[in-house]
Amino acid sequence: MSVYVSETVIYRVWKDKNTAGKHHRSYYHFWADKDDEYNLHHIARKIGLKRSWFKAKSNIPHYLIVWPKREMAIKNGAIETTMKSWSKNKRS
Repeated sequence: MSVYVSETVIYRVWKDKNTAGKHHRSYYHFWADKDDEYNLHHIARKIGLKRSWFKAKSNIPHYLIVWPKREMAIKNGAIETTMKSWSKNKRS
């Protein structure tokens, strides 16, 4: 029963009509064990995340967070890991 933040980065790239350029941003997964979503939302609230940002319908419900929020999540008790190693440990 824990809350986790990913070590790996997800890059999002999008085109901007106004600047005719591409933009990118790095995101990290922030999730919890199935029976610990209460603590996930508690930490999310503490670090300034909106509940509407929660991806509830994903295979692994999660938030996508940027680097400063990731650091804040860790300071508030989130454990650094990868989704791959987390899912392996859940199955064993």
